[in-house]
Amino acid sequence: HGILLPAGMDGVGGLTQPHIQPGETWAYEFTLREPGTFMYHPHADEMVQMAFGMMGLFVVHPRDPAAHRVDRDFAILAHEWAVHPGTYRPDPSVMLDFNLFTFNGRVFPAIEPLVVRTGQRVRIRWGNLSMNQHPIHLHGYSFKVTATDGGRIPAAAQWPQTTVPVPVGSTRDIEFVADAPGDWALHCHKSHHTMNAMGHDLPNLTGVSQAGLEERIRRLLPGYMAMGETGMAEMQPMARHMPGPENTLPMMMGDPWAAGDGRDVHPPQGPRRPHELRRSRLVRASAGHPGPPGLLTAEGESGGRGARAGGICGRAQPAAGVPSSA
Repeated sequence: HGILLPAGMDGVGGLTQPHIQPGETWAYEFTLREPGTFMYHPHADEMVQMAFGMMGLFVVHPRDPAAHRVDRDFAILAHEWAVHPGTYRPDPSVMLDFNLFTFNGRVFPAIEPLVVRTGQRVRIRWGNLSMNQHPIHLHGYSFKVTATDGGRIPAAAQWPQTTVPVPVGSTRDIEFVADAPGDWALHCHKSHHTMNAMGHDLPNLTGVSQAGLEERIRRLLPGYMAMGETGMAEMQPMARHMPGPENTLPMMMGDPWAAGDGRDVHPPQGPRRPHELRRSRLVRASAGHPGPPGLLTAEGESGGRGARAGGICGRAQPAAGVPSSA
């Protein structure tokens, strides 16, 4: 997706090649002629296969390592899923009412922080093969959009922003200097994309008095909790002590168990469950941080080390008449 290649290698079943049947293989061979952030996905039964996550990033580095050099180079693929409460298989028939939004297939706190040193130049590559545009907002910094899947943007055409819209079927590279130490949120600014397991068919009970209703319903349904009268935040205390459906994240987390400096801490009942805010964090690192460029280092309860942004990496070959540093 976005890579310039021969038509016979374009991978469109029924147009440039036969469909690849179950158990068959097909080798794609082509020369990489332009660096940048690209993607790959199937062109066969797209609605089902892409709803199940068959996609990835395809990063091509320039032959000259000094070209547009950065200290830290991250890549994130945004996607949406419709996993109904209590189920395990995504629903490919859902068009736009998705209830999960992920970075590299994960939700917070499984999303590892993007760890950088103060003063480093950082690049974050964004890809979007979901069904919605995502306005990605970074706290604490302004940045410049330096490239799209169509190529590098000339320096004179770049301007400072704090939110970059990533349209469907496109990529955006942003770059900035990490000159503000701290823990900074990085998230899609569509409010429904900062919550898990969103339900779309609930009645609007905001401002509706439910006095006495909870006790009456509990006679028939023990453990029932009335909610919605003052907004969705009422679901936070519910998530702390009321188990939800199997394989279903709470729509909102319990009380915000966080230290004053932004570090995540465990509530009294033990490690917390994944909650509503799907974000990565730029975490202040010590001068002795050992991680190589691009390594996403684990923090807190998010798991072990070494999780990397998925996709394929390559190195571009120079096209005729084009310098290798292009």
